[in-house]
Amino acid sequence: MTAIDTATPPRGRTCARPRVLTAAALALTLALTGCGGSAKPAKQKAAGTGASSVVAGSTAPASPTTAAAGTGSQPSTTDGGGFCSLVTAEEAHAIVGIELTPGRSRTGPGPAGPAGSCLYKAATPDPKAPTVVQVIVLGTKVPRSVYESELKHDPEGGPTTAVPGLGEDAFSIPGIVTVFDHGLVLTLEVVKGGRPGDTAAVVALVRTALSRAGALG
Repeated sequence: MTAIDTATPPRGRTCARPRVLTAAALALTLALTGCGGSAKPAKQKAAGTGASSVVAGSTAPASPTTAAAGTGSQPSTTDGGGFCSLVTAEEAHAIVGIELTPGRSRTGPGPAGPAGSCLYKAATPDPKAPTVVQVIVLGTKVPRSVYESELKHDPEGGPTTAVPGLGEDAFSIPGIVTVFDHGLVLTLEVVKGGRPGDTAAVVALVRTALSRAGALG
């Protein structure tokens, strides 16, 4: 997105595959970080392994910034702070209405600018009905052409719904909203009890996160 494993990746593994992302978003992550070769094969492989949704799997590996390990810079993991400034613990709690663990932030450099994530999950997890609030930044200097081709208009990523008035461009799938704004690509996923969060509520929280993202550089 089901929770992201924020532990250090196993030896020999340099490219994580975040289940929280759609297959298209995964492809964009791999393409921008140079992991896994071309975007298309990575995308097809992700779709074939059930890596397209936080609800589909029982666990999820590290955030996209794990891929930074392949560039020679290890991502950092912290409780709170970092990317958790985009969506606070109070805001995450308010959108799902249950007690959550402290946010776990992963931050790392990348060729498309700072990238990382912040994950909140249920304090009392239910493997059959996970609750997750996660914000992911794929980069701050992502070309719009890459966003358009690898995320918005990729048929392998499934149907999307336009979200007008959010950033330069935005779209949603159930429980997930992705926005592009002057190179920034930000995704927020909300799952409550195994069900996608209300799109209007997710959009509102993305709008708040976007207003804070200027500090990312």
